Amino acid sequence: PVISISMFIFMLSLAGIPPLSGFLSKLLMINGIVSISAGTGSLSSVTILSWMTSVNIIFWLALSIVVNSAISLFYYLRIGLIMFFEDPVVEEPLEKSLYLRMVIIICAILTLLLGIGPLSESLLEIVNEAAQSLL
Repeated sequence: PVISISMFIFMLSLAGIPPLSGFLSKLLMINGIVSISAGTGSLSSVTILSWMTSVNIIFWLALSIVVNSAISLFYYLRIGLIMFFEDPVVEEPLEKSLYLRMVIIICAILTLLLGIGPLSESLLEIVNEAAQSLL
């Protein structure tokens, strides 16, 4: 059960659920894309067609990321449903490896802690400093 719960946490992080680290990465990516494309739209136009053509093409990239995240959530939840509620197909369980289990549990805890909170802020500061040193 510990491995399956960890796998479910990883899949929810990939989908971008808010308290997990995958949410933070998707939020920062979409925020950057929208801030780049901001200011190119026209507020004076009334029709939808003229608005759609006046918006920067990069904005549609951010919109497609949001839509694909919502679609992927269906697949990730389906895998979780199979993991927890279906009978296993394999008759022999895998060998239990203590070190592998410890690494998986540590990664699951880091996925939870690095999502939103003081650890995520310190990680973002480290990444920002690294990016500034490259430029």
